[in-house]
Amino acid sequence: MKTSPKFWCVVPAAGVGARMKASVPKQYLNLAGKTILDRTLERLVSYSKLEQVVVAVSSNDLHWPKLEMSRHTKVTSVVGGEQRSQSVLNGLRSIESIADEQDWVLVHDAARPCVRLSDIEKLVASVADSSVGGLLGCPVQDTIKRADGPYVVETVDRSTL
Repeated sequence: MKTSPKFWCVVPAAGVGARMKASVPKQYLNLAGKTILDRTLERLVSYSKLEQVVVAVSSNDLHWPKLEMSRHTKVTSVVGGEQRSQSVLNGLRSIESIADEQDWVLVHDAARPCVRLSDIEKLVASVADSSVGGLLGCPVQDTIKRADGPYVVETVDRSTL
C-alpha cells in the first residue's frame, strides 16, 4: 500500500543580508515586535502538513539560540554553508535518513514571513502526485524597463514574467 507523501521544509538562514547594510542579518530585523525569522517560522509551522522545518544557520550565529521559534518542537537547525545552495543541501542531508523517497521538501526564504498558507496549500496540491517540483510565483505588476547604460531601450512585456 502506497503511503501519502510527507512534507518537510528547509529554510536557508545563514546569510548576512549584505545588501541591506543593516546592523544584523535581515532575517533578524524586527518586524512588529518579533524577528522576521520568528514570523516566517511561525507561519510555516502553522501549516499542519509539515513534519518538520529545518533552519540552516551560520556556524557563528549568536541570534538563532535566542529566538523563541528555535525551541519549537517542529523546528530543528543545522549549520548552513557559505552559499545558499550549500545551506539547502545541508538541510536536505539532515532529513535524508528520516524522510521517505516519495516525500516532498519545501524550501522557503528566511526573510519571507508573509507567505500565505493558502498558497502553500495550492503548491502542495499541485505537486503531490507529480514527479517534478514546483515553485510559488506571482505575475509582475510593475512596469519593467530594459536599459543599456543610462538609456531605456524597451519596456518589457510583463505577460511572460
